[in-house]
Amino acid sequence: MELLKINFNAKHYSYKAEDKIGRSIYEQIKDKENIVILCIGTNKVNGDSLGPTVGTFLEENNISNVYGTLENPVDAINLKEKINEIKSQYDNPYIIAIDAAVYISISNLIGKPEALKTILVDSKSMTARSWDKKNAVTVGNLSITGIVEYGSYYNFQKRMESSDLGMIYNMSKIIAKSLIRALNQL
Repeated sequence: MELLKINFNAKHYSYKAEDKIGRSIYEQIKDKENIVILCIGTNKVNGDSLGPTVGTFLEENNISNVYGTLENPVDAINLKEKINEIKSQYDNPYIIAIDAAVYISISNLIGKPEALKTILVDSKSMTARSWDKKNAVTVGNLSITGIVEYGSYYNFQKRMESSDLGMIYNMSKIIAKSLIRALNQL
C-alpha cells in the first residue's frame, strides 16, 4: 500500500517533504525492532547513486544497521549476498529498502516528466533490478523509492548515466534526514 507520494522541486531542499516523509516512516516503524536500512544502488552511475548517497548521509550521522554507502555499495553484484547477511545477523529484521527508479509508463512505454522528483514511501517490499526479470530481487518491509528519471525501456540506462546529480543529492538528503527524524523518535 502506497503510504506517501511527494513531488517537489528537487533543485532546492524541502523541509516540508522531510517532515511528511519522516512522519510517514515513523508511523510504520514505531513498534518495530531490529530495523535495518538497505540502501541499494551503485556509485558508478549517477541515477543509481541515490541509495548509496542516502546510506552515506546516514552513516555520517551515526545511524547504525545501514547497508550500502558510496564507499561500500549494495548493488547488482552483491545484493542477494547482503540480504542473506542481514537475515543471518538479525532476528526477524525489519528492512527499510531504499532505491532509485526510472518511471516508465507500461501503457505506452514512455515515462512522464511529471513523475520525476517524486519520493514514494510504501508499506511493502520493492523489487530491485526489476528490469532484469531473471535476477530481480524482492526486498524490504518498507520501501522508499526516488524517481530520478523518466523514459522508455529502450533508453533508461543512458538516462540513468546522465541523471542530474544535484537533484539526486537533494532527494538523498531529504530521505536521509527523514529517516534520522523517524529513528530519533523511537
